[in-house]
Amino acid sequence: MRTPLKSYALAALFWATAGVVGAATPTPLQLIQLDTFYNLESQQGMPISSVSNSPAGSNGRVPGGQNESGTYNLTTSNQFQSVLTFAAAPSATNQLAVRSSPLLNGSYPFSGQVVEAMQRPRGYSNTTVAAVLRRAQVGALYISRQVDLLFGSPIEVPLTDEWSGALTNEVKTSYWQAEPYTTSAHTNDAGYYWSPNARKVFAIQAGPIQVTWVKRTPYTAATLPTNYVNTYGSQSFLTNGSSIYLLRSVNYVASASAVKPPKQLFWTEREYRITGFPVSVPAGRLGGIHFVYNDNFPKTVAQEFHGPGYTDPTEGSTNGTLQELRTVWYDQLQGGIYAYNFEGRLFVELLGDASPDGQTREHLGYEIVDVSKQPMPADVDVELGERMVPPEADSADNLYASPVQSGGGVYVYRHIVAATGRLNLYADRETSTPNDSIVYWLETGVANLKWPKHYARYAQAWPADVAKYSHYIRPEVATEAEAIATAVQLPTDNVPFIDYQDPLDRPRAKLTPDYKFYTFLDATQPAHRALLRFQAGENVAFERIFSWLDTSLKTTNLLGSVAMNLAEVAYYYNYPVANAAYTNYLAQVAAYGVKYAPYTAYVQALASWEARNTAYTNYLALSSAYVNQQAAYTVYTNWLVRYTAYSAYTNYTAQLAAYNAYTNWQVHYTAYTNYSNYTSRLAAYNAYTNWQPRYTAYTNYVAYTNQLAIYRTYTNWQARYTAYTNYQAQYAAYTNQFR
Repeated sequence: MRTPLKSYALAALFWATAGVVGAATPTPLQLIQLDTFYNLESQQGMPISSVSNSPAGSNGRVPGGQNESGTYNLTTSNQFQSVLTFAAAPSATNQLAVRSSPLLNGSYPFSGQVVEAMQRPRGYSNTTVAAVLRRAQVGALYISRQVDLLFGSPIEVPLTDEWSGALTNEVKTSYWQAEPYTTSAHTNDAGYYWSPNARKVFAIQAGPIQVTWVKRTPYTAATLPTNYVNTYGSQSFLTNGSSIYLLRSVNYVASASAVKPPKQLFWTEREYRITGFPVSVPAGRLGGIHFVYNDNFPKTVAQEFHGPGYTDPTEGSTNGTLQELRTVWYDQLQGGIYAYNFEGRLFVELLGDASPDGQTREHLGYEIVDVSKQPMPADVDVELGERMVPPEADSADNLYASPVQSGGGVYVYRHIVAATGRLNLYADRETSTPNDSIVYWLETGVANLKWPKHYARYAQAWPADVAKYSHYIRPEVATEAEAIATAVQLPTDNVPFIDYQDPLDRPRAKLTPDYKFYTFLDATQPAHRALLRFQAGENVAFERIFSWLDTSLKTTNLLGSVAMNLAEVAYYYNYPVANAAYTNYLAQVAAYGVKYAPYTAYVQALASWEARNTAYTNYLALSSAYVNQQAAYTVYTNWLVRYTAYSAYTNYTAQLAAYNAYTNWQVHYTAYTNYSNYTSRLAAYNAYTNWQPRYTAYTNYVAYTNQLAIYRTYTNWQARYTAYTNYQAQYAAYTNQFR
């Protein structure tokens, strides 16, 4: 049964089996399907079957009789068993404000104010919009693929018959033939390998694979099921004489992830001969090795790889050079597996003795091999006299050491344990460059072949800890004979030997013929280190000896000697400098205390900045509103001027009418004067004189009343503005009447 759909969000994906001539492809680059969680929505799984975890990701809660869709309907062949969809997009938080904003009517160019009105995600520099998220996409899948097999997995015959019915009463191997159908002797069957030695099919290439299986029991022309069609194949039956065999093609998808931990193999030719490690195949260990090349890993290349700075030894002559075009091969004469020209992953079958049929050999097993240009070195620090261990927390008892010979001399002591045949390495000499001491650590594979796993470079040095030495106090003497007088007797049954000592002006440590150890020091060389090796049977041990000249030790006159490499001695001599630095540090701490108070005030002021900034922002908004109100107030002031003129005109009209009436009255009064006596006329004149001040006072009162109403309207601008609006309508009507 196939595993459920798995989705991966990846920026890029390259199959690890792919390679390019000379390309530095990191190997392996793969998707590890088994490390993928099938269901991220529920830890218990989803109801896609009635059996828990069959297929993976099911919680077993589908009711009986129903399928994974939760219905009784028939399922579609090869349909997905789950779907995961999600998406997101940026959106405004206040849609009403967006719809009513005057900045979004289409007449304003894109700007920071428009961004704020649109409520887009944005970033500020001070108070100015500096960045805006114009578009976003969330939830796009780069790969979504169903995987049936891992690289190197055996491909078993189907569990169902040709009608997809379960083989309940028959063994699958008795229903289908082990060897698939082929028209090219399995030479052009891309994606899988039929091993006649193991009589199994293996997935040897990432990607789609199609295998056509042959039903073991043949039909005759009379019993042939004429309604059968091989759904995925171009041929439904195979005829062999009177026997007709049914064919069934099955599609698989193989992952680039290996079904077992891959072994490593590095290029071994040309400039890579130094870092390469041919896998040794002892004589008689194997009957043969079959490299199963595929579409992503060819047997040969069209042109040999040439690295930077390559020169041909035949340059300048007419002689041609024999090119090395092979990628991976087994050289029986040299007894090794070699690689060159290509990087990638391939399937390797290891064979034993020939079978009685004379055509096949014993199938010992197989390896999945990752081929790379050169190893990535791991740098490891080790102290002299210590056993060398592999990097990455691997145990030296589980791997095999293979030191790389250096042209600079021997830097390790090799000790072979006879009982196990394992080689133990010990740091035996100081290194000066990273490549002085290099070790390949090998892991055991099928047929006990040893493949490179780690490529380690060791920096070997004396310990800086004084406690890791045995200390030897030496007197200041004039001759070497006097130094021998205070030699230390070493146990002779342990065969002591001086493996290494400080390379001073001359060897300062020596062993006498009867295994007495001594050092000869003087004022020019007051300190010395030596590495002693002891061996008894299969056991080996090392002791580090630190010799001190007693007079220099008393006067602490050790400058310029190897004693300065000890941490304690260096601390002692560097104390004045360190003490001055510490005193300076204390002064800085005191100064910090003084500066901390204003800094605290600054932090507190900074904390209130947001509130002040909000108040300032509100002020800017109110200031903008004030500008608009000021314009309205100017209009209102102009209205006051026009209203004053109108009031004066109204008074003038009334006075004109009164004057006209008075003129008429004068005519009548003249007549009346002629008619009446002087007393009557005088009384009338007095009456007129009294009327005129009263009329002036009345006029002033009316004007005052109007001005008072206007002043009250001005104290409330909103009311004044309403009055002004009403006035505009009245004034328009008046103007029409006046005209």
